[in-house]
Amino acid sequence: LNHVNSKKNIILYLVLILTLGLTLRFYYFPYDVPIATDGFFSFVYAMKTVFDSSLPIGYTTTNTGWSNFLSLFFVFSDTSDPLHLMDIQRTLSIILSTITIVPAFFIFRRFANTKLALFGSFLLAVEPRLLLISLEGINYSLFFFLFVLTITFFLKKTNFWLFLSFVCIACSTLVRSEGLLLVIPLSIMYFIRFRDKKSILRFLGMIFVFAIIILSVGILRIQATESICNESFFGMTCGQDGFSSHFFGGSSLLQKYVISGERIPDDRYVGDDFLREAYNKPGGNDVVQAANESFSRLAKFLGLALIPYFGFFVLFNVISRIKNWKNFGLNFDSKVILSCIGIILLPALFAYVRGIDEIRYVLVALPLFCIISVSWNKSISEKISKNWGVIIILMVLVLTSSIIFIEFEKRDSIHDRESFLVSQKTVELA
Repeated sequence: LNHVNSKKNIILYLVLILTLGLTLRFYYFPYDVPIATDGFFSFVYAMKTVFDSSLPIGYTTTNTGWSNFLSLFFVFSDTSDPLHLMDIQRTLSIILSTITIVPAFFIFRRFANTKLALFGSFLLAVEPRLLLISLEGINYSLFFFLFVLTITFFLKKTNFWLFLSFVCIACSTLVRSEGLLLVIPLSIMYFIRFRDKKSILRFLGMIFVFAIIILSVGILRIQATESICNESFFGMTCGQDGFSSHFFGGSSLLQKYVISGERIPDDRYVGDDFLREAYNKPGGNDVVQAANESFSRLAKFLGLALIPYFGFFVLFNVISRIKNWKNFGLNFDSKVILSCIGIILLPALFAYVRGIDEIRYVLVALPLFCIISVSWNKSISEKISKNWGVIIILMVLVLTSSIIFIEFEKRDSIHDRESFLVSQKTVELA
């Protein structure tokens, strides 16, 4: 362990894990294939930002932080070749997805020795869903990176890092609106840990830095979307800041058609037909049904997120700790992680109650799965840490199961490429 604990060796092992993660992702990189998922809007918005040299007028600003980030790189690239720019978008997503293991390592090391913490980083680096998402060029890789970074900085508990954690919360909110929720658990945990008068002033400074970032970008977004009006709790409002408007707009929809039981007009657009089919029934208890829909889907997707290998490690850890369950307690670090993941899972309930069956909403729980996977009881941890052979066998099995999963779940890039070529020819003929 002393050999592994040296700073040079830790860096070496992290570089090797990073290299493996990047190699896997670039192996599955769909070259010469346009982005056809949610990442396409991010691409369009980023391009429009570059062409206008400002936020595009009349475009929705919800979760556009990733597009703003992309525009910083597009402005120095050849904008005449969309496929080249999409490759840049995917590459940035891949890099962010991979380097997430570095801040994650410092979280894992709080719960396990260095060797097992490195194994936890390996589990995260080869996680197949994070890998596949990174290939789509969507905003999730940046959001997940900022989420992990926020927790890492907060757990350091010093002035500089605490301020940086709230800067990361602000940035994550610009990328995905649910990042705003992180202010709640971290504020509570901050006052549990720090209670003197000096800490109150420091907290006010942290909130001030957070608010400056959020408000400055929010004002720019509102100015760019003055022509877009939506119904919310406050009536008809025009202009979107990209986060509060997202929360109030969606909650207003549920309040009106699920909680209050008002029938949805046939000509009312509600995003998809799920709300109309599930909750538009006379005499039905829509609140109970909505809770059942959301929590059952949450349990389902959390279970699926344990596939292909986390389920084994989590189950093994739980079984190994059953005898000493009474001695099991939560320290401050554990409470921070559980509270942050718990609050970020709330938007998953909000999405699932509307029938949006996306597993990415629960992938924020992966750091917790990694922690459980490496924080075995003392005797097992010592035995495994002393035996490189066991760790290597586990790594091979994990990598193999991940590749098999990717092969089954990856997009058909050949079909995407041929569709793109057909569409190009159609445009030429037209």
